[in-house]
Formats: sequence, C-alpha cells, structure tokens
Amino acid sequence: RHLDEVEQEQVDAPISNGEYPNYSHKTPLMLAANHGHVDVVTELLRRGANPHVVLEGSSALMEAISAARLGVVQALLRYDPSLADEAVGGKKPLLMTVERHQSYEPAILQELLKAGAKAQEVYGDKGFTPLHVLVSSAPYPTNPACRASVLERIKYLTDNMTDVNVLNRKEQTPLILAIANQADSSVLQRLLECGAEPSPAVMQAVIYKERDDVKDVVSMLVEARADPNASAITGTPGSRLLHYAAGLGNYRAVKALI
Repeated sequence: RHLDEVEQEQVDAPISNGEYPNYSHKTPLMLAANHGHVDVVTELLRRGANPHVVLEGSSALMEAISAARLGVVQALLRYDPSLADEAVGGKKPLLMTVERHQSYEPAILQELLKAGAKAQEVYGDKGFTPLHVLVSSAPYPTNPACRASVLERIKYLTDNMTDVNVLNRKEQTPLILAIANQADSSVLQRLLECGAEPSPAVMQAVIYKERDDVKDVVSMLVEARADPNASAITGTPGSRLLHYAAGLGNYRAVKALI
C-alpha cells in the first residue's frame, strides 16, 4: 500500500505492541530514524510525518542521535532546524551528544550547533553547560578513536561558546571539573588550547586529586601561564600552593612545585 493512501493519523501513530512485539510507542519516523534509513525518513517527512512528535520521552531526532545516525540527523535538521534546540523529555539534543564518550560521533554535535543548538546554555540544578557535562563524564575512554572523539567535541563546543571559563553552581570551570574527574592530560591540554584559564583554583584542584601525572600537569599549567607560587584558595590565610600540597602530604605535587 502506498504511503499517500495512508491516513495522516497512521503516519504519526505509534506502532502497537500487538502488531510488532519488538517495538513499543514508536512512530514509523522514529523507527526509521533509529535504524538509519535516510531515504525512508526523507519520504515520511515529505508525506507529512511530524518530527516533533514525542512518545515515551523520545523523538525522531533523539532516536537518530542515540543510534549515532548522522545521515538521519542531517535529514531531520534540513527539514526543520528548530529541532536542534527542542527539548524532549526535559533534555536538549546537544546534551545527548556529550553524555557518553563512546557513542556519538563529533559530526552529530557539529550539525546540531550549525542548526542553532546553544553551546553556552546552562542546564539543571548543577548549572552545567554541555562542556561541563562532556568533561565530567567518566570513565574517560582509552580507545584512541573514542578519545579523539572527545577532543574533537571539546573543540566544537568551545568554538561556539562566548566563555569557556563559565562557572557551574559550585563555581567550577570546565577545566576544574575535568581535573576533578581525572581527565587525562590530552583533555586538559585541549581545554587550555581553547582558552581555559589556568587559575590558582585549577592548580589547587590538581594537587587535591593527587594525580599520578601531577608533575606533567603542573608543568603544562605553568606553560599556560599558571603561577606555581600563587596563594592557595582554601586553607590557612597566607598559604601558598606549596603549603597546601605539603599539608595534604602530596609528595608528587610538592616535588612538582619546588
């Protein structure tokens, strides 16, 4: 039966469990998006399928993002760029592309930004931007391709932010949060290259986490204009970072600062 003979209600209706036991509460557009069928998605849109339909906290765009279907994401955003900034189930599409390191290719994030998604927007009670979310998602990948994906997404986000040193509710910049979550040095280096400020709070975060690579990280921060003799943010008034490291018993940090 041809699609133009189907009632519009059927085009946007969820497939019932009785008809297809493997699927629940998905429209034909959602199913095609999830499976990466660009031609089907394009045809359904052409025949009037509604990409704004939300069922069970998902939409066609969210289905495409969750399955890393770049071609479908591009087709949906060509049809309606406003989808890039449309919240579904309380979550923006851009957040989905930064929550898990291994799943999403950077090009999807880039397409969302090109279509109007806001990289600087603050979400939730923690006051996180998408960059905060990306650098705080642990564990960090050891696979080189996945790690490269993280670095590329950091670059795309920072290129579209007016302030890469924006603070969350705990007054943490993305760089401080990356250190707190044991991000590897390549992530820290990328943030510094993109304008992250190596403040005394950043240095103190490195010391506090007792990183195995503290010497290399301190050297990296000093090269980026951090002051190793700066006053400590917390502790006894007048204390410097060396006092702070010594008080914690962080032998590696003491050696790095001397």
